[in-house]
Amino acid sequence: MTTAEVRTRPFAALSAREHHDIDIIDDVAFANHPYHHYSWATPDYHIGLWRADELLSSIFFFVRAGTIGGRAATICGLGGVMTSPAQRGRGYASQAVRHARDLMFDQHHADLGFIVCTPEVYSFYTQHGWQLNSAPVTVQQPAGAMIWPDPTMVLLPDGEIWSQQPIDLCGLPW
Repeated sequence: MTTAEVRTRPFAALSAREHHDIDIIDDVAFANHPYHHYSWATPDYHIGLWRADELLSSIFFFVRAGTIGGRAATICGLGGVMTSPAQRGRGYASQAVRHARDLMFDQHHADLGFIVCTPEVYSFYTQHGWQLNSAPVTVQQPAGAMIWPDPTMVLLPDGEIWSQQPIDLCGLPW
Protein backbone atom coordinates (compact mmCIF):
# COMPACT_ATOMS: atom_id res chain seq x y z
CA MET A 1 0.00 0.00 0.00
CA THR A 2 1.24 3.46 -0.88
CA THR A 3 1.44 5.87 2.05
CA ALA A 4 -1.78 7.79 2.59
CA GLU A 5 -2.50 10.62 5.00
CA VAL A 6 -5.63 10.28 7.16
CA ARG A 7 -7.52 13.56 7.53
CA THR A 8 -10.53 13.85 9.82
CA ARG A 9 -12.50 17.07 9.48
CA PRO A 10 -15.92 18.33 10.50
CA PHE A 11 -18.22 17.69 7.56
CA ALA A 12 -19.51 21.26 7.68
CA ALA A 13 -15.94 22.55 7.18
CA LEU A 14 -15.22 20.66 3.95
CA SER A 15 -14.42 22.80 0.94
CA ALA A 16 -16.32 22.72 -2.33
CA ARG A 17 -13.33 20.89 -3.85
CA GLU A 18 -13.42 18.22 -1.12
CA HIS A 19 -17.17 17.72 -1.65
CA HIS A 20 -16.54 17.42 -5.39
CA ASP A 21 -13.84 14.78 -4.84
CA ILE A 22 -16.17 12.82 -2.54
CA ASP A 23 -19.04 13.07 -5.05
CA ILE A 24 -16.89 11.65 -7.85
CA ILE A 25 -16.16 8.48 -5.84
CA ASP A 26 -19.74 8.32 -4.49
CA ASP A 27 -21.25 8.41 -7.99
CA VAL A 28 -19.37 5.21 -8.86
CA ALA A 29 -19.43 3.43 -5.49
CA PHE A 30 -23.14 3.84 -4.83
CA ALA A 31 -24.59 4.09 -8.34
CA ASN A 32 -26.69 0.93 -7.84
CA HIS A 33 -27.17 1.15 -4.08
CA PRO A 34 -30.52 -0.33 -2.97
CA TYR A 35 -31.21 2.34 -0.34
CA HIS A 36 -31.44 5.50 -2.50
CA HIS A 37 -35.10 6.04 -1.58
CA TYR A 38 -34.37 6.67 2.13
CA SER A 39 -33.56 9.99 3.79
CA TRP A 40 -30.10 10.04 5.38
CA ALA A 41 -28.44 12.00 8.19
CA THR A 42 -25.81 14.61 7.44
CA PRO A 43 -22.39 13.41 8.64
CA ASP A 44 -20.67 15.00 11.61
CA TYR A 45 -17.19 14.30 10.25
CA HIS A 46 -15.44 13.15 7.12
CA ILE A 47 -12.52 10.74 7.26
CA GLY A 48 -10.46 10.86 4.11
CA LEU A 49 -7.32 9.07 3.04
CA TRP A 50 -5.35 11.38 0.80
CA ARG A 51 -2.19 11.12 -1.27
CA ALA A 52 -1.24 14.74 -1.92
CA ASP A 53 -4.47 16.21 -3.35
CA GLU A 54 -6.00 12.88 -4.44
CA LEU A 55 -8.82 11.41 -2.34
CA LEU A 56 -8.21 7.66 -2.16
CA SER A 57 -10.84 6.53 0.33
CA SER A 58 -13.68 8.21 2.17
CA ILE A 59 -15.92 7.61 5.20
CA PHE A 60 -18.75 9.66 6.64
CA PHE A 61 -18.65 9.56 10.46
CA PHE A 62 -21.62 10.15 12.77
CA VAL A 63 -21.99 10.72 16.52
CA ARG A 64 -25.47 10.29 17.95
CA ALA A 65 -27.27 10.10 21.28
CA GLY A 66 -29.47 7.03 20.85
CA THR A 67 -30.63 4.07 22.90
CA ILE A 68 -29.58 0.45 23.23
CA GLY A 69 -32.10 -1.79 24.94
CA GLY A 70 -33.99 1.32 26.03
CA ARG A 71 -30.97 2.86 27.80
CA ALA A 72 -29.28 6.08 26.69
CA ALA A 73 -26.12 5.43 24.68
CA THR A 74 -23.58 7.15 22.48
CA ILE A 75 -23.71 5.52 19.07
CA CYS A 76 -21.10 6.32 16.46
CA GLY A 77 -21.56 5.20 12.91
CA LEU A 78 -20.01 4.93 9.51
CA GLY A 79 -21.67 5.67 6.22
CA GLY A 80 -20.57 6.06 2.64
CA VAL A 81 -17.46 3.93 3.08
CA MET A 82 -15.88 4.02 -0.36
CA THR A 83 -12.59 3.89 -2.23
CA SER A 84 -11.75 5.30 -5.63
CA PRO A 85 -12.12 2.44 -8.15
CA ALA A 86 -8.52 2.93 -9.31
CA GLN A 87 -7.28 2.53 -5.72
CA ARG A 88 -9.29 -0.50 -4.56
CA GLY A 89 -7.56 -3.56 -3.19
CA ARG A 90 -4.72 -1.59 -1.60
CA GLY A 91 -5.99 -1.51 1.99
CA TYR A 92 -7.14 2.11 2.04
CA ALA A 93 -10.68 1.38 3.25
CA SER A 94 -9.25 -0.90 5.95
CA GLN A 95 -6.95 1.87 7.12
CA ALA A 96 -9.86 4.33 7.22
CA VAL A 97 -12.13 1.88 9.11
CA ARG A 98 -9.41 1.26 11.71
CA HIS A 99 -9.01 5.02 12.15
CA ALA A 100 -12.80 5.39 12.52
CA ARG A 101 -12.82 2.69 15.20
CA ASP A 102 -10.23 4.62 17.20
CA LEU A 103 -12.32 7.80 16.89
CA MET A 104 -15.44 5.96 18.05
CA PHE A 105 -14.07 4.47 21.20
CA ASP A 106 -11.03 6.58 22.13
CA GLN A 107 -12.26 10.07 21.31
CA HIS A 108 -16.07 9.82 21.43
CA HIS A 109 -16.30 7.04 24.05
CA ALA A 110 -19.05 5.33 22.07
CA ASP A 111 -21.07 2.52 23.54
CA LEU A 112 -21.61 1.09 20.06
CA GLY A 113 -20.47 1.45 16.47
CA PHE A 114 -23.24 1.08 13.88
CA ILE A 115 -23.42 0.71 10.11
CA VAL A 116 -26.07 0.03 7.49
CA CYS A 117 -24.53 -2.06 4.72
CA THR A 118 -25.44 -4.63 2.12
CA PRO A 119 -24.62 -8.34 2.46
CA GLU A 120 -21.86 -8.08 -0.16
CA VAL A 121 -19.64 -6.22 2.32
CA TYR A 122 -20.41 -8.12 5.54
CA SER A 123 -17.15 -10.08 5.27
CA PHE A 124 -15.10 -6.86 4.97
CA TYR A 125 -16.56 -5.46 8.19
CA THR A 126 -16.39 -8.82 9.99
CA GLN A 127 -12.61 -8.80 9.35
CA HIS A 128 -12.52 -5.53 11.32
CA GLY A 129 -14.47 -6.83 14.32
CA TRP A 130 -17.98 -5.80 13.28
CA GLN A 131 -20.82 -8.20 14.12
CA LEU A 132 -24.10 -8.84 12.36
CA ASN A 133 -27.07 -7.32 14.18
CA SER A 134 -30.49 -8.93 13.86
CA ALA A 135 -32.16 -6.92 16.65
CA PRO A 136 -34.65 -4.25 15.58
CA VAL A 137 -33.23 -0.83 14.71
CA THR A 138 -35.56 2.16 14.87
CA VAL A 139 -34.77 5.07 12.56
CA GLN A 140 -36.62 8.22 11.60
CA GLN A 141 -37.87 9.03 8.12
CA PRO A 142 -39.99 11.96 6.93
CA ALA A 143 -43.16 9.89 7.51
CA GLY A 144 -42.09 8.99 11.08
CA ALA A 145 -40.33 6.20 12.92
CA MET A 146 -39.73 2.88 11.20
CA ILE A 147 -37.85 -0.37 11.85
CA TRP A 148 -34.91 -0.71 9.47
CA PRO A 149 -35.88 -3.56 7.11
CA ASP A 150 -32.50 -5.29 6.76
CA PRO A 151 -29.76 -6.61 9.04
CA THR A 152 -27.19 -4.09 10.17
CA MET A 153 -23.75 -4.40 11.76
CA VAL A 154 -22.37 -3.23 15.08
CA LEU A 155 -18.95 -2.78 16.62
CA LEU A 156 -18.32 -2.99 20.34
CA PRO A 157 -15.32 -1.78 22.32
CA ASP A 158 -12.65 -4.33 23.16
CA GLY A 159 -14.14 -7.13 21.05
CA GLU A 160 -17.18 -7.68 23.27
CA ILE A 161 -19.91 -9.97 21.93
CA TRP A 162 -23.12 -8.20 20.84
CA SER A 163 -26.20 -9.13 22.89
CA GLN A 164 -28.74 -8.34 20.13
CA GLN A 165 -30.62 -5.57 21.95
CA PRO A 166 -33.00 -3.18 20.18
CA ILE A 167 -31.30 -0.01 18.92
CA ASP A 168 -32.93 3.37 18.40
CA LEU A 169 -30.83 5.81 16.40
CA CYS A 170 -33.17 8.64 17.52
CA GLY A 171 -32.90 10.22 14.08
CA LEU A 172 -32.22 9.57 10.43
CA PRO A 173 -30.03 6.59 9.54
CA TRP A 174 -26.54 6.97 8.10
